Amino acid sequence: MSIKNSARFSFFSGLISLILCWYFWYPVWGSVLSFLCLLLSVAAVVFGRNALKHIRPQPNLIPRPQRRNAKFGYVLGLIGIFIATICFIFSLLFTFYYHFLI
Repeated sequence: MSIKNSARFSFFSGLISLILCWYFWYPVWGSVLSFLCLLLSVAAVVFGRNALKHIRPQPNLIPRPQRRNAKFGYVLGLIGIFIATICFIFSLLFTFYYHFLI
């Protein structure tokens, strides 16, 4: 995958993971969405790191928006891993709570 596509995928997957993980309070679908957000966050970190690895040796040859997308996607992925893990734990707790409530 090219640097441009890696940076763009990293940015969008990190952003989508942070948006979707706030639906953790649904009893069953919340755990599925939180796990999906965790996977998207890991993908954002991997692709962001890959793009940054190719950008570091030659930063002047890569356009500034691609560098910014790679860095921002990497940071969004790291934040997304932290938040999605917490949301996944809460979603499992909510699922068990509603399961035994009914």
